Parts: sequence; C-alpha cells; structure tokens
Amino acid sequence: MATLGEMHASTAETISSMGASYSFKGQHDQAIEFHERALRICHAVLGPFHPQTQQTEESLANVKSNAAQ
Repeated sequence: MATLGEMHASTAETISSMGASYSFKGQHDQAIEFHERALRICHAVLGPFHPQTQQTEESLANVKSNAAQ
C-alpha cells in the first residue's frame, strides 16, 4: 500500500482478498469491514459500474448473507 497508496484499484483488490480470507475463517465482522473498505475505494477510483466494483459489491453481499445464517 505504501507504493500504490490507499486509493488505487490494486489496493482495493488486496483489501477485498483479505476480506475473503476472514470470511473463509468464519470471521464475518472483520470480512465485512474489509469488503466495505474495498468497496469505498472501488467507488471512488473506478466508479459504480466497473466490474471490480460490482464484484466487490457481490462479495460484500455474500459475506453479509453468510453472517446472517
């Protein structure tokens, strides 16, 4: 993150991957935090219709659904 900075698509992808790792471990609260952070970056950098933004939205929805079960 030091090289690319917080507001970069690759940073968002890495943060989203961290969220996926937390989700896999069953730590849904942490997963949601990371996916929400990644989504904020995607919206700011890529816009709402970019495929990466939409994938991050889907990942966040899946984690929230799993957390509710």
